Amino acid sequence: MCSAATRTMGALSISITLLLCISPVRALKCYQCDSEESWADCDEKEITCSPWQSRCAKFFYKDETDFSYAKGCLTEKECQDGPSKFERCRKAEERGLKVTCDLLCCSDDRCNGANDVSKVSGIIFMVCALLGLLAVLV
Repeated sequence: MCSAATRTMGALSISITLLLCISPVRALKCYQCDSEESWADCDEKEITCSPWQSRCAKFFYKDETDFSYAKGCLTEKECQDGPSKFERCRKAEERGLKVTCDLLCCSDDRCNGANDVSKVSGIIFMVCALLGLLAVLV
């Protein structure tokens, strides 16, 4: 027979193991906006996505007369389905309009922000520096 102390220790061990094995769910943070002007309007409002929304997204719509820029949270499936699943794109195509619908998804916090020129510049700088170093060594 098990004593009460043994049962308590067993329950405590199971509880600690479960707590250590289950990592906390951290919600994704993305920029959210709708603009008819530019992406520049879209880096102000930050939101915390719902737990089932695991992607930040940038959406661009253009037809013969309208432009639209949007950012927000999407599910992985919505990103996989692509922009053709969005009602606005589908309806414009059904009406025979020449339409451009682009959807870019990413999975890091605030990854749907402005194009990060500094990262691109940094990469270009590093490549140039390495090429310069190779030229000197050869």
